[in-house]
Amino acid sequence: MLVKCLPFWGIMVKDFSRFVRSAIAAGYFIERVFPLYHARFISVSDHFDSADYIGDTGGMEVAFKFLINNNLTRTFHAALTF
Repeated sequence: MLVKCLPFWGIMVKDFSRFVRSAIAAGYFIERVFPLYHARFISVSDHFDSADYIGDTGGMEVAFKFLINNNLTRTFHAALTF
């Protein structure tokens, strides 16, 4: 809702996992929502800047990062519960 009310240039996060937990949701925001509001998305650790991918989500690179982050999270969780 703040996106509609306040003028801003974009959103900056440490990494994709801090933004959303789902690759589908991230793709939706990066592909549809941010361009609609002329907003820029930057993920510092993942070296992603939506200004570099105008009209695109970053493709397979972004998908693999989500896959790796998701699997690492599950692996660490499984190791900690035993």
